Amino acid sequence: MRTPSQIAEELVRAVTTGDLSLAGELYADDAVLWQNTTGRTSDKARALSTIQWLYNTVKELAYEDIRLQELPDGFVQQHRLKGNLANGATLAVDACMVVRVKDGKILRVDEYFDSAAFAVLRGN
Repeated sequence: MRTPSQIAEELVRAVTTGDLSLAGELYADDAVLWQNTTGRTSDKARALSTIQWLYNTVKELAYEDIRLQELPDGFVQQHRLKGNLANGATLAVDACMVVRVKDGKILRVDEYFDSAAFAVLRGN
């Protein structure tokens, strides 16, 4: 069974390589994901769809300045998500994820970031 730190490392790898198979292994089937920008929750299918979209949209996608704190039931990760867009713009989003893990799977993600940093995706 994966430890919270292993899950965190493998999630970064899955996102940056577009590995939906790996990402699918990491999330529990009933995982719940929440983002501060919408205040809404989504499910595993939406998480996998978002990973695919990011991988297809942002080239040279990378996590920088990762600060990971393992918890007994998960982890907190702060990072900067960076990459390049087809129009030459650079994406740079500082984020924090509070992740709850159960039985080696991601059960819940609460993600906090400034939505204004995604303006480059809309051409702003």
